[in-house]
Amino acid sequence: MESNNFDYEPIGEIVKSVQEELAARRENKAHISGISTGFTKLDKETSGFYSGELIFIGARPAMGKTALMLEMAGSIAIRSGTETVWFSLETPKEYMASRLICMEADVEMTLVRHGTLDPEKRKRFLAAADALGKSMLIIDDTPRLTIRELTEKCRMYKEKYDVKIVFIDYLQLIFDEQEDASFLDEMEDVVICLKNLAKELNVPIVVETQIPGIIDERVDYRPLLTDFDIPVIEEVADKIVFLYRQKDYDNTLDDNTAEVIIAKQKNGPVAMVELEWVPEYAKFREKIEGKT
Repeated sequence: MESNNFDYEPIGEIVKSVQEELAARRENKAHISGISTGFTKLDKETSGFYSGELIFIGARPAMGKTALMLEMAGSIAIRSGTETVWFSLETPKEYMASRLICMEADVEMTLVRHGTLDPEKRKRFLAAADALGKSMLIIDDTPRLTIRELTEKCRMYKEKYDVKIVFIDYLQLIFDEQEDASFLDEMEDVVICLKNLAKELNVPIVVETQIPGIIDERVDYRPLLTDFDIPVIEEVADKIVFLYRQKDYDNTLDDNTAEVIIAKQKNGPVAMVELEWVPEYAKFREKIEGKT
């Protein structure tokens, strides 16, 4: 009797899929075989985010991890029209939507809160809000999700909306259900479950994670793979991206350069690209060569 759990595909079919993918990449004039991040230089180094990948965006607090991921999600959902889900485990969905609208419209969040937008900024805000409302972005702000609940939600969104990419803000807020397990054991289980989920649903899963404060005791504050207090991240992740802004450590600098450090990439080289941090809009944008 044949087992129903035995997944088998003839090698000929697999080779055919590889050939079709190669042909599609040749036709892609942007040379992006994965889902575009929305940043040209980052896409050039990564070729985008691939189906089945588990990607971590790590940094110290206040470096702009959520902003970077939110811009990626906005670009994917709004400009590319790709079905996207964002799990906001800490922040209400209304705030996240407002923040994304402000980033898209180049409008200060403080002006929106105070209701003091001038006519031009109000026009931009409403246009961005309309574009977001028509997009394929789902924001799920269910608090205290367990990995089992998050898995079931992702399966449901995949089945119902054919979601193509998942963003999670952030790793340390996902709970495991192991009794008497240590935090490290819980996080290891969560990371492995997320990798399995990415492969099962055939979508990239992008996860924000905190970097421990030990790096603040060094001369060079740039994060390293060895800084993770959850070692399995380095082992399991397909891509690990660190975010670093020198100005966050030295306010005397007149330089809003942000380093996006690709510290691990299973199918590509390590690299670093520079973006520009725009503090008034709490967003990143492509850095113009020669500009500091």
